[in-house]
Amino acid sequence: MPMPFKIATEEQQFKLVNNRDNLNKFTAGTSKIGNVDLIPSKVVLKLGNPIIGDGWKVSGQYVFETNKKEPITLYEWKWTTSYDKSNPFSPKGFWMLDKPIKFSVGGHSKSNFYDFEQWIKSVVK
Repeated sequence: MPMPFKIATEEQQFKLVNNRDNLNKFTAGTSKIGNVDLIPSKVVLKLGNPIIGDGWKVSGQYVFETNKKEPITLYEWKWTTSYDKSNPFSPKGFWMLDKPIKFSVGGHSKSNFYDFEQWIKSVVK
């Protein structure tokens, strides 16, 4: 069972909230604010299985909340055969990969990206 993770500084905290009520309402209006290279199998190992994405462009995602109650999303974007049959990875196969892949990060403000990038890289080693 994944645990809520928090960064040690008071300036920025991130908590995994995949089971939050009204998740769609919470993440409404987010858009891509950056990319981060992570190993999908290590993401799953540290955070648990992702919540299912839209079944087309996104096979899975994680939702985090900042200490300011703002959403941050970490998701696979168009890497799988769900989006394009010529892509090299099935949705299940993608999350088992053991090499770095570029994940997308979404939010309401790019100002959260740098802190989140540093934090997620420290959590998913």
